[in-house]
Amino acid sequence: MAHVKFGEYMTVNGKNHLEIEGWDTVDLAERFGTPLFVVSESTIRSTYVKCEQAFRSRYSKVLICYESKVNEGLAVKRILRTEGAGIDVSSEGELLTARLTGYPSDRILLSGPHKPEELLKEAIQSGITINVDNLYELETVGSIAAEVGKVARIGIRLRIPLKGYEDFASRFLYVKTGVSTWTGYALHVCERALKMKGVKLAGFQIHTGDYTKTVFCEKAVAETIDFAGELAKKHAWRPEFIDLGGGWMISRPEGYGPGGKYRSLPTIDEYAESVTSIMKEKLKQHNLGKPTLILEPGVLSVGNSTVLLGRVSIVKGFAGDKKWAIVDASVNQVPRVWQKGWHYHIIIANRAGDCAVETTSVGGPMQSWNDYIGLDRNLPQVKRGDLLAVFDVGAYCEACDSQYGLEPRPSSVLVNRDHVDLVRRRETIYDLMARELVPSRLL
Repeated sequence: MAHVKFGEYMTVNGKNHLEIEGWDTVDLAERFGTPLFVVSESTIRSTYVKCEQAFRSRYSKVLICYESKVNEGLAVKRILRTEGAGIDVSSEGELLTARLTGYPSDRILLSGPHKPEELLKEAIQSGITINVDNLYELETVGSIAAEVGKVARIGIRLRIPLKGYEDFASRFLYVKTGVSTWTGYALHVCERALKMKGVKLAGFQIHTGDYTKTVFCEKAVAETIDFAGELAKKHAWRPEFIDLGGGWMISRPEGYGPGGKYRSLPTIDEYAESVTSIMKEKLKQHNLGKPTLILEPGVLSVGNSTVLLGRVSIVKGFAGDKKWAIVDASVNQVPRVWQKGWHYHIIIANRAGDCAVETTSVGGPMQSWNDYIGLDRNLPQVKRGDLLAVFDVGAYCEACDSQYGLEPRPSSVLVNRDHVDLVRRRETIYDLMARELVPSRLL
């Protein structure tokens, strides 16, 4: 069975168990309990290196900034920092964890539609680049910069139409933030920034939200640099960076993403070739020099690094009814399943090489209509005590893990070939109750 692989560092061992970097998941579940997140360190490192090399081999000035909100784990952020990554943050907590894990100011981006003044002040004093979302925020940045006697280095977050793909563009949240290039408003904001003494306009940030086709990459790059060229022509200005934001997705042959539709996406090399070729062409056309290309991969960085293990407690179903396997993991750990119809591949970890023989739905322990992890999955015959493994949960699962139903959040372990380390302890019921207060008059 050892030839069966579910990822670069995930395979089936001689016991027919799922193994991650040489560590038997059945043993890990017995040692640390379930539910349990298992994070592959080598997968994170390998993905980063492939991404960085793919882009840098085609365009020498590249900065990969990890999208912090995708997975807030300190260990994950530290791994990426040791590989040379920068980081994009959008809150005081994310900035603090970036500091704690070693990111220097010149590799931190501060983004988001709402940035408290104290956070802006800290960023300006520290020399962190701020991606400004609107004209009001620009004026606030200018006022704070004058107050502290510093020059704020900023980018402007743009909304671009992706001409010819407007229907695609309108589906994503990015249309609710940033300044639109559609109406001339973005040009007005940029011209205001160029006139401000305490502000240095260094570049632009965009975020389409879903780079699932290379054509989206090409259109995003082309329209952003065309806009930069228009500004440069009018004001003798050149960008220091072009930030393409996040939205770089992963795929799995068995299905991933909304409805499991991400079964085959462009490779990292195909993305890199698409982006850098049009970028070089457009920069030359507008005589804009060689600004730094910034990417903010989140899902791409860590999505396939993590597996969620859950123990089957009950298998039930009556004749003619759907068969259910109930596990101790829940929708709390995979909220996108019901929120966005997300599909995660599921196997039986203790019989990882077995063939599917029946259709089974996987549900959690809570008495809630939406507490399911996967519906109508083709699996081997599931039995009480089996260990199920849910793949590709490294993005937005631990970060969005809730305590709905007063369910404590699981432990997380980090594995590499030589070590297994607990990187997030399991919550207790007392942790959940720690913030609760009951007025004495009710006692």
